[in-house]
Amino acid sequence: MTRATILALGLLAAGASHATITTATVGAYTGKGIDNKTETVGSFNFTLPQGESIVGATLSGLWGNSGQYTTAAQIIYADGNQVASCAYGDTCWAAKSGAEDLNRVWSYTFTAGQLGNLADGKLDLTDKQIACCQIRLGITTLTIETAPAVPEPSTYALTLAGLAVVGWMARRKA
Repeated sequence: MTRATILALGLLAAGASHATITTATVGAYTGKGIDNKTETVGSFNFTLPQGESIVGATLSGLWGNSGQYTTAAQIIYADGNQVASCAYGDTCWAAKSGAEDLNRVWSYTFTAGQLGNLADGKLDLTDKQIACCQIRLGITTLTIETAPAVPEPSTYALTLAGLAVVGWMARRKA
């Protein structure tokens, strides 16, 4: 590999953008046990890296918590958008006691249209009980991926400088 190729690859790598992962959690929750009542589970508060845009976000959690592995039938909302539900009699409602039970896991990936709702650094999690018993949720985690919104001018300058050097060295060899 020539010195010019190594230099060009180094300059391009220096200008490559990187992703940043931000996470926030809401602790385990036990509801009041009132049918058709919406309750506030908690709020995610987070700070996004300055100058970066959100490219993806996921919410994940467990049905049930350390007090009890089962839960009432419920619908979970994040800023008013439904992100998960557990119907009466579903496997999530009657989860087993083992932490390895995959029926306890739920996850939601935000759509491109919903990512803008996260720009304020806060996401409210609410829950509506829709059948008997008591809502129980484990720790819920919000994971946000961001990337530089627009490459900085210095990135373009380094890339152009690298290409100019490669062109100059190629012409010099010819």
